[in-house]
Amino acid sequence: MKGLTGKKINFAIICILTFAIGIMVNYISFRQYRRFDLTRSMIFSLSTESKKVIARIKKPLNIIVFMSNNNVELYEQIKELLESYKNNNANIKIEYINPLKDYEKTQKISRKFNLRSPDVVVFEYENRNKFVTYSDIVEYEYIYGSQPKITNFKGENNFTNAILSLLEEQKTTVYFTAGHGERKLSSPQEEEAFGNLDSLKGKYLEKKNFTVKEIQTLTSTAIPEDCSLLAIIAPQLDFNENEIRLLSGYAARGGKFLFCLEPSPGLNQRPDQKFIEFVKTFGIKFIDQIIIDPENAFPLLGRACFAVLNYYPSVITADLKDNNIPLLFTTCGAFSTEENEKYKADPLLMTGGKSYAISGIENINNESAVSAGDTRQSYTIAYHIQSKNLNSLSSAVSPANETASQKSCEAIIIGDADFTGNLILQQSAGNPLFILNIVNYLTGRKDLISLPPKSPEKMELTLASSELSRIFIFTILAMPLCAVVAGIGIWLKRRK
Repeated sequence: MKGLTGKKINFAIICILTFAIGIMVNYISFRQYRRFDLTRSMIFSLSTESKKVIARIKKPLNIIVFMSNNNVELYEQIKELLESYKNNNANIKIEYINPLKDYEKTQKISRKFNLRSPDVVVFEYENRNKFVTYSDIVEYEYIYGSQPKITNFKGENNFTNAILSLLEEQKTTVYFTAGHGERKLSSPQEEEAFGNLDSLKGKYLEKKNFTVKEIQTLTSTAIPEDCSLLAIIAPQLDFNENEIRLLSGYAARGGKFLFCLEPSPGLNQRPDQKFIEFVKTFGIKFIDQIIIDPENAFPLLGRACFAVLNYYPSVITADLKDNNIPLLFTTCGAFSTEENEKYKADPLLMTGGKSYAISGIENINNESAVSAGDTRQSYTIAYHIQSKNLNSLSSAVSPANETASQKSCEAIIIGDADFTGNLILQQSAGNPLFILNIVNYLTGRKDLISLPPKSPEKMELTLASSELSRIFIFTILAMPLCAVVAGIGIWLKRRK
């Protein structure tokens, strides 16, 4: 009897301790909120870019989810995502309004923001607002006779872009030169225009709150004051003396450049010779030959197309290097450096160690056609150029510590222009990131250099009829039959 009483006492003590530990764990978990994302692509974790944008919010940001919860799957995804935003910044406030139930709030919100229809997420910051519609958030796959399936949830990318546009009251302007056969910002619909910049302009730069404009330097007296970056993408004709003075004047007042050149092997003299001479004033000499990298060739676009994974240490390429993200280049040239009193050049990208240069397009498929005096080696195909009074990209100095007195001319120069075009941007996820990192760096938005939001992976399993038959036989017939046979065997053994 005494033993039984002791067991009861011990059991009561264990129950009390378990209850106390449970209360303590619950209290700590409530005060110290933590989430763990166990998905392979970390889809339920905010991207670095989103976190950096959210960190900029210093005043109340009101988010109004103005949609019904009839579509449970989509509604829960939006709610889960926005709660992640809220957990990263206490200035974010979220309100959910169901237009089918909250009639008074619906009327008030509709009048305030002049909404014509529901299914929209409203972002409000300092009397400015931005809308993200239902169609912006999700893509569906429509199959006849069945309910539409969500194939791509684009909420984080669109929500982050909306917040960024509200935080930056004035857009940053990027100018592209025109009038010398440069790559065009838009293409006629009847043209394929694989090398033009439609995607770069509309899908990437403008989505990230940049204003993109063209400038005819031939008829301009100066580069506009609102120009944060001047991009010169593969000119086919030369700049005249007055235009060169225009570019030199912009450089003298601390202008930022993006130069993308294209090799023209086989010509006695390049058609853009004056422009090439201007580039040389930065201490960079263009190797006017096509670089072939057989180790990293991308056969889909020919032997002159190759992937780059060799990154020099820099702010621009750090995320690409850390995540092993390749870039694609085609018919690319290379550079060498010359001693320059005014500028210094830091390398950004390098080809594989077995690369070689050729002097004509006809030699692309001829591995023995190495240019005279050349050997198989690594080539540097991109440089970051800056005045010698500025800190190098690889230095430990934070971009935020850069003072106004340090503002001076900088340029990124790359031996290829095709990597910015519509075709290559479709083939490589790394190229848009690289370009955006360059533009963010040169325009002073260094804190936004990061990997963008992810989209959920669409996982599908496609099986042939023979494979389905084998699965049916194994799961429906073989496994139950094995259980029956085993049971009969045990029954017979016990009878003996």
